[in-house]
Amino acid sequence: MAEWECELVVRRAGARDAVIEVSHSLVRTIATTVADDIANVEFLSALAFHPSVSVRAEVARRDHLDRDAIDHLLADSEPTVRQSIIWSSAARLQITPAWALAAIDGDATIAEDLVREIDAFSELDPPALLASLADHRDPVVRTAVARSREGGRKLLRRLHRDEDAEVREAAAETLDNW
Repeated sequence: MAEWECELVVRRAGARDAVIEVSHSLVRTIATTVADDIANVEFLSALAFHPSVSVRAEVARRDHLDRDAIDHLLADSEPTVRQSIIWSSAARLQITPAWALAAIDGDATIAEDLVREIDAFSELDPPALLASLADHRDPVVRTAVARSREGGRKLLRRLHRDEDAEVREAAAETLDNW
């Protein structure tokens, strides 16, 4: 048996099973269309280990996954999968500050999404995380922080003096709209 195999089995009474191998694109279509509910946790969680990035990225968006699947997707080497897992309500309960900082360090898109939705992550301390991100080397990350009120006015005033013009502008706009 191959490392990963997905087959469709059709059973009829009194006949031999009809079995065909299912392509990655069909698996992705199934992952996209199957109901995201408790009845499909086992199926969706199994797809978290699929070799296709597009399948894993689609599954990562789902809210009904088991802990092993979420842990696997959080550790995925592909940025698109890690970007997708941020939108899973199940994963939001498990994302730790250490994961957030490591993910953000490698990907400004994840940083923007995480900062924009920071209140939704139960394990994160928004002011502390934003304070650490305010010193990030990437101005895109600092700009995302400057667009958030969660870090407080003191942090925004600090970002208002940032070396990057876009960061300063975003901080000024957030402060003006307080």
